[in-house]
Amino acid sequence: MSKNAISESLLNDLEGRIITYKSSRLYTISALYLLVGVVSVILLATDAVEPASSAQYLLMFAAIVGIAGAFFQFFFGDKSYKYASTQSPIKHDVYYLSGTTANQVYELLQSRNFQKIAAFERVLDSGVRMDTVASEDGSLSCVQVLHFSNNNFEPFEQVVYLTAEQMRQLTELLK
Repeated sequence: MSKNAISESLLNDLEGRIITYKSSRLYTISALYLLVGVVSVILLATDAVEPASSAQYLLMFAAIVGIAGAFFQFFFGDKSYKYASTQSPIKHDVYYLSGTTANQVYELLQSRNFQKIAAFERVLDSGVRMDTVASEDGSLSCVQVLHFSNNNFEPFEQVVYLTAEQMRQLTELLK
């Protein structure tokens, strides 16, 4: 299992039903980076340290890293998702399965044969990709199977919708 972003094709399928937002954790981390950068700049500007000393260079480094870290964290930090109708946070996971085909995984999902899916070897970033999306309140649960084609993972078939209990069973078996 890995924590890649939800695939673009799945987001397109769920368009209007999933809201992308940045979590308060992301804002907190960005603010801490910025605080380190600003405090370092203030200390440098007020000559609180001796010129050309190692402390001055350390503060310059902290200012650059703090401000750059805040910028990158804010603009490129992890996105979080909510189910629009209930405002419930979305949990998403990405699984890569080896020793199977996208067609076989899709048919097993359709028939709800989760034990056979769990029997496939899980690998990192290769094989058949399976994206799972579930709201915390259980009101949305779906899976998309993707196959590797033209140097990219592309959707194999339509999104498979599951009940909250079925999604719980699938994710328990895939742990």
